[in-house]
Amino acid sequence: MIKASDLLKNRDLEQDENAKVYEIEYLKCVHFIKEKHKSSESIYYELPFFSPNTPTYDVKECLQYIKNKLRDCEFYCKIKNDSTLYISWKREHVLLMQKILQDKELEQLRLQEEIMRKEQQELEEMENELKRERQLQLQQKEAERQERLLNYKPNTALSDLYLKTSLMKKNSKYSHLKGVKKANLKNSDK
Repeated sequence: MIKASDLLKNRDLEQDENAKVYEIEYLKCVHFIKEKHKSSESIYYELPFFSPNTPTYDVKECLQYIKNKLRDCEFYCKIKNDSTLYISWKREHVLLMQKILQDKELEQLRLQEEIMRKEQQELEEMENELKRERQLQLQQKEAERQERLLNYKPNTALSDLYLKTSLMKKNSKYSHLKGVKKANLKNSDK
């Protein structure tokens, strides 16, 4: 029986293996540049379709990988055909690449700032929502309290007792009484 997780695991292993091969080919290219840099300011690097003792790989993908890594190191690179990469470290090309990398960094910073601004905005919206919910809860409690006061019926003994105790709780001269103290404690817990 085949599992999707096994397929994903195999694909991940294959990608890891490809990344290792691409890194090896990149290091070969760097070595080639080091050999040629004294006699020239640019080279054509031919990527082999097959390397001994290495698994097969996608040459175009590997070429793109090498190009990206070299560009991050300020080399001017251009893919000429399916297996050839033009690499230059001429002054004007290096300056151009430095400008491109600087622009790229600025763009990344701008994107990070935008993400942070959006996250801050989301946090503020959440805080405002929590404040609105808390305010609504307080309004509901106040409405319930008002409802109890409005439902006062003077003809019943319990309503009369409630009114008296609520008035006594508000008056400090009754604070020495046990029942009023308990009622004050219960209301302060709410």
